[in-house]
Amino acid sequence: MRTCGLYLGIMTAHERIGFSGQHEAGVRAALLVVSLVPVWIFWSLTPLLLVRDGGRGWKYHPLAGFAGVVIDGIVLTAVIRVGFPILLRGWTGFGPMGVAMTLMTWCGIIATGWVVIACTSAIIWERNAPAEI
Repeated sequence: MRTCGLYLGIMTAHERIGFSGQHEAGVRAALLVVSLVPVWIFWSLTPLLLVRDGGRGWKYHPLAGFAGVVIDGIVLTAVIRVGFPILLRGWTGFGPMGVAMTLMTWCGIIATGWVVIACTSAIIWERNAPAEI
């Protein structure tokens, strides 16, 4: 439960920093990069929260957190901006049930993203951490 709350917090921070307000192109690009910091921190700390003895090899977790930045912070964010309205438009003919189906479909997309991030992070961690850890 705490991981879900933490995730919602970092996604809120990511959205507020990167996508709120009207700024010039240079400032907007800098804010988008800064908005990836909470995402990187979350995905770097996730093994500590979810895995027993997840603190082993902790100095390799920040490197593995970059998988979360790329997938969750960049790819899924772009897909949210483009794909979610299209998905919602396709289901609106079904009324409230269509909106519910859109949300359920979107939850499946986010869950798939989480699994891909977890697997990619594990591969990165295993390839960089020493074998004796």
